[in-house]
Amino acid sequence: MSYALEMCEKAKHCSMLSEMDTAVEHSYSPMPFPLSKPYICFGTEYVSEDFLIGDDSICIKENMLVRIDVSDESNGEYCRECARIVCTALTELDSQKRIVSISADKCCHDQKLGTYFINIKFGLREVRRSNNY
Repeated sequence: MSYALEMCEKAKHCSMLSEMDTAVEHSYSPMPFPLSKPYICFGTEYVSEDFLIGDDSICIKENMLVRIDVSDESNGEYCRECARIVCTALTELDSQKRIVSISADKCCHDQKLGTYFINIKFGLREVRRSNNY
């Protein structure tokens, strides 16, 4: 299970994010239109996998990607405020202390979707996963 999926489940029960909808990328659930509240989508970017000969585990490096969309009836400032709240909440929910860096793109307007959005990348500490089932 990716860390993004774990964090999405935690975010659904977080009081700071209770006013926002959450979803996982590739969950095949459509984004509600029009947006009545901020929408957070979690995804995973696998950076690398390494292993040592004779070792039964793989060292996985991944990034957690989060996209926040708000209705275009609000503005870019509201989108940035939502991003700040999401970053604060996710770092507090990070009980495994895997988040080592956070970087955000600038807030943009998507005319096709009718939303303002911001993409945030959370760099995660490498983990070892066993191949033994």
